[in-house]
Amino acid sequence: MAAEARRRGAGRVRQLTILGDGAPWIWNLATQHFPEATQIVDLFHAREHLHDLGKVVEFMLGTGYPGWLAERLAELDDGDIPAILAAARALPLATRKARDRDKALHYFETNEPRMRYAQYRALGLFVGSGVVEAGCKSVIGQRLKLSGMRWTEYGATGILTLRCQESSGRWDQTWTQPGHPHAA
Repeated sequence: MAAEARRRGAGRVRQLTILGDGAPWIWNLATQHFPEATQIVDLFHAREHLHDLGKVVEFMLGTGYPGWLAERLAELDDGDIPAILAAARALPLATRKARDRDKALHYFETNEPRMRYAQYRALGLFVGSGVVEAGCKSVIGQRLKLSGMRWTEYGATGILTLRCQESSGRWDQTWTQPGHPHAA
C-alpha cells in the first residue's frame, strides 16, 4: 500500500487525504504509513451509522422521527458531531436502549476529528469514496461475478492482477521487464 502510494506520487501532492469507513485498522495503517495525511470518514458510511442510531431512538420520537433524523443529517453534513451527541443524549433512554445508543455514539466520538465535512469541502477535499468503490465494482466485480463463475483464490488473484494492471494503464510494465529478451 505504501509503495503503491509512493509510486502514484503521494509524496508530491498538496494534501494527502485518506478516506475510510471508520474502522480502527484503517486509521492505524494510515497513521503508521502516512502520518501527514488528512483522515476523513467516508460520508456515506457516517450517514449509515447515523441511520443506525436513528433506529435505536425512533420508538421514542414517534412522528417526530423524520424531522429529528433530518436535523442530525444536516449536522453531520456540517461536521457538527457535538450537536449529534447532545441530541441523542438528550433522549431519556434506559438500560439496553441506552447502551445501544452509547455504542452507536461511540463511532461518532471516536471519529469526530475525521468528520469535519464542511471544512473539508471548503478545502476542496473529497468526503466520499463512491467513485473509488464504483471503480472497484467495475474492475473486479464485473469480471468475478459473471453468471456461472467459480473461482479459486489463486485463479481470482491472477485474473484480478491482470485486470488491475490493464485498468491502471500499466499493461506494458506487466509484460516488459528489464533484461527480458523482448524488452523494448
